[in-house]
Amino acid sequence: MGTGHSHSHAHPHAGTTRVLILSLVVTLAFVIFEAYAGFHARSLALLSDAGHNFTDAFALLLAAFGVYWQARPGDHQRTYGYQRAGVLAAFINALALVALALVLFYESYQRLIHPQPVSASTMMVVAAVALALNLGIAWALGEGRFRRRREVLA
Repeated sequence: MGTGHSHSHAHPHAGTTRVLILSLVVTLAFVIFEAYAGFHARSLALLSDAGHNFTDAFALLLAAFGVYWQARPGDHQRTYGYQRAGVLAAFINALALVALALVLFYESYQRLIHPQPVSASTMMVVAAVALALNLGIAWALGEGRFRRRREVLA
């Protein structure tokens, strides 16, 4: 009788961390593209979405750090481990969203006072790419969660 077994000894969150980092890189690349398109099209909607996607990228970075720190075991100083890292990451992300909202409020007010024409076709193309990107990232993150549940049940 062998003592072999079929489950992996890899870090249980390694796949999640990998997806988070890949999502972060793709999101940052899109933020640059969307900000450029927003300036080119003079679209506050695209610029605000670029800002929102930047906070998404920041949230992905914080989530990757949170997953890493939460997986660390407790020690004599941190008997509960690093479980609060995720809460701190969420709080920092919330502060970034508030700052973005304040900037967007100011810019929106300026646009009401001084309207500018925008390129609707550029906005629609970039919005479609943004939708596809966000759906892809959501699917990748959800697929990883589903895969881990199957491994636990197996």
